[in-house]
Amino acid sequence: MEMRIDKERFRKNYRIAKNIYNTCVVVFSFCKKFRDIEEIENIFPIMEYLEKESDKLYYDLFNISKNLDEHGNKIKKQ
Repeated sequence: MEMRIDKERFRKNYRIAKNIYNTCVVVFSFCKKFRDIEEIENIFPIMEYLEKESDKLYYDLFNISKNLDEHGNKIKKQ
């Protein structure tokens, strides 16, 4: 499936994804450090999931912004 998106909209969504990713990294690190607190231990699996999913999203958007495919190879213009 091919999708077209204008550059301005892509840049906006890229910034949003980057902010979500960075926030997840900080919150995940905090939760990992304080897992001995019961409430944090209870939400840790959710934070772990969000961190992994945001990592995948940011990785894909980063590659798209650099004209790379899912394997990190340069996309040839047709």
